[in-house]
Amino acid sequence: MKNSFVFRSIGVGLLAFTCSGLAQANGGWEKLEGQKSILLSNPNGEQVTIGTVEFTPLNSESKAFKVTLAEDRMQEYFLAMRPFKCVSGTTQQYCLFPVSNEPAVISKTDLTTLEYQLMFMKTKPNALHVNPFNGLYYSLSLENNGEIRGVQKDLDMDPFITPDAVPADKKLRPVNGKDLVAADPRSSWMPEMVIR
Repeated sequence: MKNSFVFRSIGVGLLAFTCSGLAQANGGWEKLEGQKSILLSNPNGEQVTIGTVEFTPLNSESKAFKVTLAEDRMQEYFLAMRPFKCVSGTTQQYCLFPVSNEPAVISKTDLTTLEYQLMFMKTKPNALHVNPFNGLYYSLSLENNGEIRGVQKDLDMDPFITPDAVPADKKLRPVNGKDLVAADPRSSWMPEMVIR
């Protein structure tokens, strides 16, 4: 009888702990509303705000979003005969290469469309050309406090620059895990992204 009570108590405790964990995880999703700032940063403490994202709930599982660039930080440059919005440091320049093949919508378990709109190509400051092998992709994850954190990966942008070579079933989302290599934070100007 005593053991039965102990097991019931443990069961109730585990259930409460599990529910608390789920509530905490879902709390991050619930806090992801309204306008949030997009910041790039590095371990040296350098930080730059490149714009904002406005999140609008569609239902309990999905949210629409709209990215707006900070015009005072993202300057327009002509590289390879086309305009890019770029942010410059002393040794590197990040030029935004947004891809919007799908509606601007994310879900609790899928932030890919936002990742695609926040891709960059890395160049030298004042460069005249871009190299598709110097693509930068931030793998995003939602935190329990409602912030989105991104870890920078190196990416070959060729599938986006020459989409005709991409198989039809991969045109919407040509990036897969095999294409992404963790960027070296020692040689990358802004290896971290946070949306808060």
